[in-house]
Amino acid sequence: MRFNEMVALDYVEDIDLENMTIHIHKNYDFNNNIITTTKTEDDRTIYINDEIKSLIQEQIKVDLAKKMKFNIKRDNNLLFKQKNGKPILLRVVNRHLKKLDINGKNISSHIFRHTFITMMIENKVDIHLIAKHVGHSNIKMIMEVYSHFSNHMNEELKDAIGNLKII
Repeated sequence: MRFNEMVALDYVEDIDLENMTIHIHKNYDFNNNIITTTKTEDDRTIYINDEIKSLIQEQIKVDLAKKMKFNIKRDNNLLFKQKNGKPILLRVVNRHLKKLDINGKNISSHIFRHTFITMMIENKVDIHLIAKHVGHSNIKMIMEVYSHFSNHMNEELKDAIGNLKII
């Protein structure tokens, strides 16, 4: 999901931990400080796994403590918010991510989106499903930007060629 969609998530209304889904239908417009429709104006429901479910549950605990400590309104159920109750800022998240050293790569919030799409392609998930899941209106962006060859895909190609039998 896009960062502005993530910070607009209301964990009471949008996240269903029992069915392991997140309903994405909002976007936070930081320029105007309002919640709007998604970039493509299409609602979508995405699936989560047990690990993400656990992380969301931990974040909800953090949020409940933050509400009490900073006197944030009880009905403010944004999953990722600042002390003032407004959505967390992209620059704040990226500042923390830059401190991480993962194989010498420059980590930002957007790299997770690229990584997710690449991993789904590597796992042979249909490109149309990936596009719908990440909120693209069609597969064009994935075909042009994301379906580059990863090291894993190159190794699979090498192995497949090595296993070819002519006779």
